[in-house]
Amino acid sequence: MTKLLYGFPRMHKIDPKGRVSIPASIRNWLESDVIYTNCIAQNILRCYPEDHYQAKSKDMLIISPNDRERQLFFLAEERKIDKQGRLLLQGPLSDLEHVIIAANGDVFDIYDPGVFPYKFQPTL
Repeated sequence: MTKLLYGFPRMHKIDPKGRVSIPASIRNWLESDVIYTNCIAQNILRCYPEDHYQAKSKDMLIISPNDRERQLFFLAEERKIDKQGRLLLQGPLSDLEHVIIAANGDVFDIYDPGVFPYKFQPTL
């Protein structure tokens, strides 16, 4: 994936089943409906496009198996965005009413609004 993802972070509602709608701009950027997700910090979920995750996996294999970054990277789970463009959240994020989805170059992140590192006027 050579195209980078840009965009202003937005607040998104979580439905009663713990799903969040992934913005169309991100879905159009993805080359498949499969992503890999990894909790990079408490209540922050990093989402890797499938092709990016596979490419980065090869780079991670040369790092020591004891390296924390490598260990966290390989804890990622394969997830699928459903036909309506929703991602099922798990863990503490699924219990929230809203999350913030933010573009981050070659990945996107889903935040608990309480841990989002920047101040901004939330829009739904």
